[in-house]
Amino acid sequence: MKNLKTILGVTIIASLVIIGCGENSNNTKELEQQNGELTKEKSLQEKDTNNLGAISNESPEKEAGQENIKSPSETKTLTMIFEDYSEGDFPHLLFKDISSNEEYDFRFLSDNNLTGLPILLKDNDAAFGFKANPKYLNKTCIVETKKKSVLDSELDGETFKSMEWVITSIKLK
Repeated sequence: MKNLKTILGVTIIASLVIIGCGENSNNTKELEQQNGELTKEKSLQEKDTNNLGAISNESPEKEAGQENIKSPSETKTLTMIFEDYSEGDFPHLLFKDISSNEEYDFRFLSDNNLTGLPILLKDNDAAFGFKANPKYLNKTCIVETKKKSVLDSELDGETFKSMEWVITSIKLK
């Protein structure tokens, strides 16, 4: 009987130790997973920061009105001249601010709302399928813009999120 109590006691203690180790193992796995997710998120944020300035030949401050960025929800209304549409690595809508004489390059054509003014025409021969509407070239426009998180892609096709100024409304002045 004494041997039975000893065996039973040892079995209970061993079971508790094994259960405790299993819980620690699960907690360790959860912590490792959370650390991995945080590291991945930080890496993406650093990549976004590094890529914002490298996307264009112009300085980041001049690209699409980024000089006064204070918050992601900031909006601006600018009086600008529609200078051109060009296709290179990405489609580019080129404007010049009348008051500051600064040039702006709006990328991410699909994120820009151009329904108010048909500044682009479909062109099956163009790389991105559009060309500038000559009727609106060098015309003065009221352009409303908003800082927005957009899905961007690098030349190798890798995608990432970045904050960019996009056109929310455009109309002739």
